[in-house]
Amino acid sequence: MHFTKKPSTLVAILLLGASSAVAQGWESGPCTYHDYEGDKARLGESYDSSPGWCGTRYSSLNVGRVTAVSTMNPSLCNKCLEIQSADGDGPSTYVLAIDQKGAPGLDVARSSFASTFPHDNPLDPQTCRWRVVEDSYCSGVCFGVKEECSPGVRNDLPAYLLPKVESGKGYSPPAANPAPAPAPRPTTTTTQAPKPTTAPPQSPQNAPAPAPKNPSQSTATTTITHSSPSSSPSSSSPSSPTTTATAQPEAKVQAAGAESKPTPSPQATALYNKESAGWKVGPSLSLFVTISAIVVTLI
Repeated sequence: MHFTKKPSTLVAILLLGASSAVAQGWESGPCTYHDYEGDKARLGESYDSSPGWCGTRYSSLNVGRVTAVSTMNPSLCNKCLEIQSADGDGPSTYVLAIDQKGAPGLDVARSSFASTFPHDNPLDPQTCRWRVVEDSYCSGVCFGVKEECSPGVRNDLPAYLLPKVESGKGYSPPAANPAPAPAPRPTTTTTQAPKPTTAPPQSPQNAPAPAPKNPSQSTATTTITHSSPSSSPSSSSPSSPTTTATAQPEAKVQAAGAESKPTPSPQATALYNKESAGWKVGPSLSLFVTISAIVVTLI
């Protein structure tokens, strides 16, 4: 009884581990390597004439990250697989399923095989496990056209009917759950007040010229001179009264002739000249002559 319980306990543990792996989507089997990289370097463009089971041209692939699967079907074409060692302790490697393997397990590209089993000889088959993961883990592995890079689709067109792949313009499958676009950040605009400008001091050369004076505001000075004869020969030279009028802006200058003495007539001037030459005329006659001259002038 004691010995029969041990095998049953061991079987139960194995079944529990297997069921746990199946529940997480893991499959296990032997893993070998295939030199896709060496074949592409050796065959060049002619390698596209015999593509893998999914019909993807090798020139449209990063052949260092591809694999062949024994259970290949159209829904598995161009799907991303995560590969680990059987115990799950090693690193994870992500490869694209593009071909079918005749024997059980996986046939992994040499670079990816070495990444999964870094301490083992690639010539020695290993036991590994794998599962299908999101396509984003294999982004950029297939950079051809949509017909040959769409996940879950097998391409039936020959290579010569597919358009030529241009560098940097390959097809990228959409993400399963695209992240929402980030909301735009509010922008703040800062407006600076204009700096006050100060006029530079003016030099004497650049100083503005004084404004011309208005002629109407100038001061006009008019001098009017009147002469009068003397009443006697012995008197001094005739006096010349002077009247000075200062005109304000837009004011007319009035002559002061009404207030000055009248100018002697020619007759009075001739008589005065005779008297100065030596004629002896009495005081009465001189007064009469002067009055007569004034009367004649006023008339």
